[in-house]
Amino acid sequence: INTEKINTQRAHGTQNPADASRFELEKHSTLNCAAIPAELTSRNRWVVWRWEERKGKWNKPPYQPSGSPAKSNDPATWVSFQAAKAAFESGHFHGVGFVLTADDPYAMADLDHCLDSTGNVKAWAGEVVDQLRSYTEVTPSGEGLRVIVKAMLPPGRRKRGMESGGGVELYDRLRYMTMTGNHLAGTPETI
Repeated sequence: INTEKINTQRAHGTQNPADASRFELEKHSTLNCAAIPAELTSRNRWVVWRWEERKGKWNKPPYQPSGSPAKSNDPATWVSFQAAKAAFESGHFHGVGFVLTADDPYAMADLDHCLDSTGNVKAWAGEVVDQLRSYTEVTPSGEGLRVIVKAMLPPGRRKRGMESGGGVELYDRLRYMTMTGNHLAGTPETI
C-alpha cells in the first residue's frame, strides 16, 4: 500500500517527509469532507481540535466550536458535522473529530508511526489494514493510519507496541478520533 500521492498533497512544501508532523503543527490539517463516510457525518457526534503542547508533547484536545472544551463522555459538547466543519473553516481550529460511544457500532484501530519516509505502509500495519478491510485514512500527523470498523471490543488490553516501531491502539467508546478524510487508496470507502 503506497500513500506517496496523499503524503505529497499533505506535505506540499516540506523539504523532508520525515518532518511532516512538524509541518502539520504549523498549518491547518487537510480535510476532505467528501471522503468521510456519510454514516459518520450524519450523526451529531462531532468536535473540533487544535494542536497544543502539553508537558513537551503535542496533543490534539477536543473543543466545541465556541472554544470551550469538549468531552468524549458529554453529548452536550458535541455538534453536527456541518457545525464542526464550519468551525474548522473559520481558522480557529486545526481539524475535526468524531466521538465514539457505547451507543454506536463503531470502533477504531489507531496505527501509529506506520508510514515510512517514502509514504509506504509498514508491513505490520499493512497486515492490520488488510485484515480489517474497512475505511482507512491517514492521520493528521501524516505518520499514522486510522481504520474505522463496526465492532465491539472485548475487555482487556487495547494497546500494543511493535518491535519495528509504532503501535496499535483500539477504541470503541469514550474517545474521539481525529478525522481527515485523507482516504488511503486501495482500501474500502465505506465502513
